Amino acid sequence: MSDISDFSETEEFSENEKQKKFFQKKKSKNSTLSQNYTTDKSEMLSKNSSMRSVDSALEVNGKLSIQKTGTFASTKNSVTKKGSQDDHMLVGNEFKSFKNLYSTPKLNEEGKPSPTPSPNSRVTDCVMSPPKFFLSHIYHDNKVFTKKYGHSIVEYENEFFIYGGINSKNEYLDEFLTFTYGLNTFTSKKSIVNPGKRAYSSMTLTYNINNNPCLLLFGGLCGPNVLAKDCYMYDFMEDTWSKYTYKLESIPGTRYGHSYTFCSRTYTTVIWGGLNRNNELLNTGHKFINGEWSEIKHKGICPSGRVFSSMVWLDRVTKENVNYTFLYVFGGDTTNKGTPTDELWVYNFNHENWTMVKNSSGETPCPRWKHGAVIIDKNMWISGGLCSGWFSNYSIPDLYVYDIPSNCWFNCQIASKQIHNCYDYGTLNLHSETRAFFLFGGKNANNDPTSNVCRFAPLCTNVSIVTMRNEIKRFSNYVLEVKKESEETANNVSEMQKIIHTFSLDIKDFKILFEALTRSIQMLKENIENVDREVALLKQKLSVDEKKEEDAKKGPAVSAEPLPKEPVAEGDVKANESAKAEGQ
Repeated sequence: MSDISDFSETEEFSENEKQKKFFQKKKSKNSTLSQNYTTDKSEMLSKNSSMRSVDSALEVNGKLSIQKTGTFASTKNSVTKKGSQDDHMLVGNEFKSFKNLYSTPKLNEEGKPSPTPSPNSRVTDCVMSPPKFFLSHIYHDNKVFTKKYGHSIVEYENEFFIYGGINSKNEYLDEFLTFTYGLNTFTSKKSIVNPGKRAYSSMTLTYNINNNPCLLLFGGLCGPNVLAKDCYMYDFMEDTWSKYTYKLESIPGTRYGHSYTFCSRTYTTVIWGGLNRNNELLNTGHKFINGEWSEIKHKGICPSGRVFSSMVWLDRVTKENVNYTFLYVFGGDTTNKGTPTDELWVYNFNHENWTMVKNSSGETPCPRWKHGAVIIDKNMWISGGLCSGWFSNYSIPDLYVYDIPSNCWFNCQIASKQIHNCYDYGTLNLHSETRAFFLFGGKNANNDPTSNVCRFAPLCTNVSIVTMRNEIKRFSNYVLEVKKESEETANNVSEMQKIIHTFSLDIKDFKILFEALTRSIQMLKENIENVDREVALLKQKLSVDEKKEEDAKKGPAVSAEPLPKEPVAEGDVKANESAKAEGQ
């Protein structure tokens, strides 16, 4: 099964049929950019080739359209260049054509099925050219984002995070900046813990031990010929940097100038190649997932060691619902002395093997290094870089796209004088919502550091009927799921309403009981107050009675002083005296 075609909407040929190229092509010279790298390629099909049934398809993209028809199935007698049977092949010897996007044959103007071509007719496959891009510049005061190159950039939730680099004075930087898209503002971020000065390092998205999204900063230079040893993570939630420790046996060797990418779905990071502390070229790779590093295994051949190449990640699902994951590595310096290559290698995670893509169609970009790449759908875009000349290296302000299913290159023909970010700008950074990608800083055509910001925005987007149908199907399934969840929610709401009604009745009964209890408590309180008053009166009466009893027991009180004499009337005095006389 072809690694290139596995993920495209395709049909397989039988084992008795052989592959053919999409195009009878010829590579022309690419001006001075492709000196010594141009070859003429052609392929002749046998006149006795059998005819395969025609598949028709129509893709609409604004005013762009393409009609895809059947392909030849060449016989063993086909005259081909040696090794051409491996064209477009990454694993097996099978080849896939474009998938018929309709279940019914193509209709003519009268609404009737078009006749099947005769065996003598010629049928060819077609490929739609990529969309045109509009190049714009974002101007700023150069106070926050200054002239620099060799920095690392990654986009997360509408913000571009920029770290490190080298300024115009060749000083290594530890600056941490953000660029907010829409507001178009640069912001300097300060933190107590900082990874330190870094250049030519990798910065990707991953998850930390708390399952929070974060930045992973690995490798790079912290000074001339001084490699950084530590790996750091930046937690978006905590807004802090922290040194990340991991198992020594799983750590990749220190390196810089390596290519890197990550999966936007699982946040799996991959690094490959680069230079070690002895300035030796590396041809090994590692991936970082679930907080651990592991080496990328491969069977058979692999790319030679290289530095400053580009790498992108591609996830696709075949019509058999098989998930495939690929890495695409392009270009790079293969000697660390300015010897670039235009090789395109593909790594298949499912089969754990590397394959070099051969005999691609269209205008292949010239060999380069220190360029950037980004993937949009099934297209890999590369921009800029350095190319070796007769006397010196020169920058390449261009934009190419590689159509993966058709194995075809396109030169996007953007005015080179408008692209100020030529190389050493880190990576191409995709803004997923707008499908635009950005270039920050780097070096210009004069090899001077720059602070320019470029934005490539597509003027139109490729519209595929298959993609639209898949989107409609996914949307329909989503609607069905929402409807099912809504019904379940409605049932749950009905049950909740019943429970609430029951609770309401219980609350009403409880309210009645509570009111009765309140009245009973009030009456009891009043009775208690009455009893308290009666008890107080009884206590008072008892106290008085006790006092009287005590007084009665003691008797009348005797006074020590003589009692005052009461005045006696004169008649009483005379009577008393008469009584005394008689007694005598």
